[in-house]
Amino acid sequence: MGCSTSKAILGKAPTYQESHGADPTLPYYSKYSEQESKGTDDGFWTSDKSSCKPIRFSAKGKGSAQENPAITIPQMLQQAVAKSGNKPFLRVEDVPTTFVKGAVPVSKPVDEWNARTYSETYEECRSVAKGYMSLGLDPLDAVTIYGFNSPEWVMAELACILAGGIAAGIYPSDTKDQVTFKAKHSGAVVAVVQNKTKADVFLSAASAGELPKLKAIVVWDESGGLPASTTSIDIMSWNALVKLGQSGNNQSLDERMEAQQPGNCCAYIYTSGTTGMPKAVMI
Repeated sequence: MGCSTSKAILGKAPTYQESHGADPTLPYYSKYSEQESKGTDDGFWTSDKSSCKPIRFSAKGKGSAQENPAITIPQMLQQAVAKSGNKPFLRVEDVPTTFVKGAVPVSKPVDEWNARTYSETYEECRSVAKGYMSLGLDPLDAVTIYGFNSPEWVMAELACILAGGIAAGIYPSDTKDQVTFKAKHSGAVVAVVQNKTKADVFLSAASAGELPKLKAIVVWDESGGLPASTTSIDIMSWNALVKLGQSGNNQSLDERMEAQQPGNCCAYIYTSGTTGMPKAVMI
């Protein structure tokens, strides 16, 4: 179902270069995107990741700039740390490694869960952000994150944004082809993954020349071991990344955080891809 102005789309999303420099008669390239995608300050949308779009406010009330001025993710995190630094930011329950068939494990009391405060989380995110920068992450480069819900998933995303990058999450249920497509489409420089099995997906795609920008793979669950580093891709644990960042330059990170604007892109959210290859939405 569609309207008379619907356009046929390709099986794969266009790259930035294709959508900005290709023949405008191609099916996925409309005159509307030709006007809008270059990041002008008028209009509602853009496909240019370097664009800074204006924040739209209501004339008055809670949605107005007077009552709730726009801030960036780094600023919001800093405000939360200043307000609730010693309070829990994340809680994680240690789940059993073996289960009795048909039995539901009893959850532990919340105060027995592993907790991280706002201050602890922020400092670890800063270390990871500096680690990304040491690995070659430039502003607007992507960090792709692939694995099940965990504290490292959340911190990997926040750290990417602190460093001025664009976080690109991948569903744990994605196929190898979808993982490769998203990592290539986002231009991932660093992949943060749950385990060795997921790291191998990136190594296989990189060895086939599918991920030319990938510089490093970080594994947060080392129980299955780590793949061997290659001549072009560094492989390291989460703890090693944190340690790398602890010796990084705080001023350089602060400058990247301060340079961000509320209208900048900080994340790609991908569709499920049920009707074709996934499409990315810039947040």
